[in-house]
Amino acid sequence: MSLNVRKGGTVIYVYYTDNERSGEVIIDLKEDKAIISSCRNLRVIFESIPTGFEEQLLKRKKKAEVIANERRTSLKKEILKLLTSYRAFDPNSALSLDDIIEIAQYQKDLYPKINEVIETFSRPSLAKKMLALIVGSLRKSGQLMKTEVTIGNEVVLKYYLSKRAK
Repeated sequence: MSLNVRKGGTVIYVYYTDNERSGEVIIDLKEDKAIISSCRNLRVIFESIPTGFEEQLLKRKKKAEVIANERRTSLKKEILKLLTSYRAFDPNSALSLDDIIEIAQYQKDLYPKINEVIETFSRPSLAKKMLALIVGSLRKSGQLMKTEVTIGNEVVLKYYLSKRAK
C-alpha cells in the first residue's frame, strides 16, 4: 500500500495504490474543486467540514426560513385574529407591537405562529422587527390602520383593524 500526498502552490495531489486498488485525486484549493483523474476499485468520498462562519450562515438561513410564504400568511391571519379578539377596531382600542407580543406570550396555545417567531429570534427586539414587517404588509394591503400615541416623550405606534378587514 502506498499513499503519496504532494502540494504544489494551491494544488494538492493525492496518489493511492495497493495490490487491488489505485487512484489519483487532484484538489485545487484556489478554485475549490476536486478532480478524480484515475480510480480503480476505490471509493472516493469528499466531505466538507463547515467552519464557524458557515455555521453562522446556516443559522441565519434557518431563522429566515421561519417566515416562509405559507407561514407568513398564517402569521398574518393570527395577528388579525388577535386584533379581532381584543376588539381593536378603532384608534382607542389599538394595540402596539409590544402589546401583541405580550398577549401572544401569555396565550401561547391561541397564537402558536407568533410564539414561534418570538422563540426563533431569541432576542425580543429581533422578533419585534420581524412582526413589524408582517404588520407593515398588512397595513400595505389595507387590512390594518396605524395610529401614533405619545406616551411621555416617546411616540408609540398602535395598530387596529380597518373597516375592510372586519
